[in-house]
Amino acid sequence: MSVSAGANAAIEVYNEDGTSFSVDGYFNAFYVNRDDKLNDTRNSDVKMGFLPNTIGFNFSKEMGDLTLGGRSSFWSTINDSCSHRRIPLSMCASCTPR
Repeated sequence: MSVSAGANAAIEVYNEDGTSFSVDGYFNAFYVNRDDKLNDTRNSDVKMGFLPNTIGFNFSKEMGDLTLGGRSSFWSTINDSCSHRRIPLSMCASCTPR
């Protein structure tokens, strides 16, 4: 079973005198619950999808007929691998709950 939900939002923090600043983000994660009776394995994980999680900062300034703008964004991943062997968590006998 898996459940997936994504969220994308922009929040305008400041907008006065031709200057604007906003923050946006993208959260891409899903919950996986596995009960494998053949391999006697049962675990639950939060996994990241194909796209990374991001937070971005946008700004713009109107200068006459010209609008200058920029964006800075940062991305992060969810650590879904075994911490001591660098293999998928589901393949590590020490990390997988039984």
